[in-house]
Amino acid sequence: MMGQAGKPDCLDCVNGICDMNCGPARTTAAAAGGFQQLVARIKRTSKYAYQAPAGGWFDVRVVPDMGYGLRGNDNNYRFSDVVFGIRLDDGHVVELRSK
Repeated sequence: MMGQAGKPDCLDCVNGICDMNCGPARTTAAAAGGFQQLVARIKRTSKYAYQAPAGGWFDVRVVPDMGYGLRGNDNNYRFSDVVFGIRLDDGHVVELRSK
């Protein structure tokens, strides 16, 4: 659904493209059986570990930036600096393990 036409009145839709992170998209997703949000936690070994919010997990979105392709926690991150998870409808986070 990413990339579908954005709503004209939606401030979250960028250049007329919906990133599925806006209120109308979340409402539609919830009605269709649930919404899952990509989240991240900064690795303790990252030089950005001091930026970790309370609770550790924060919402992220992927952007077309070859260096720092993640946006979240009011910052930009590299994929190698974080561990990914999915926040389920009930608020629980399932960590996505690599390897």
